[in-house]
Amino acid sequence: MVRVFEEKFESDGYKTAIKAAADSWTTRAGAEFVPPDNIFWLYAAAGDEQKTLEWLEKGYEMHDSNMPYAAVTPLFNNLQSNPGYLDLLGRLNLPRN
Repeated sequence: MVRVFEEKFESDGYKTAIKAAADSWTTRAGAEFVPPDNIFWLYAAAGDEQKTLEWLEKGYEMHDSNMPYAAVTPLFNNLQSNPGYLDLLGRLNLPRN
């Protein structure tokens, strides 16, 4: 994974490298257990709203212990008006900013 990140960072920059790392974790999650937060943090940092929400939902389904941070972490600020994100916060009984 480090090699993928380094190559993408050098060729395409930080956000592309972060997304490549998240994609790599996603592929790995198909064959073994990977905590959803390992993936949703990366997609959030990469700015990929759709994939962030997808993995937040998986985190919700799997009772990921880091789900409460979804309401207060600045990485999710771009989701503040997203209906899916707001629904998720409601189901978690978390405050909406």
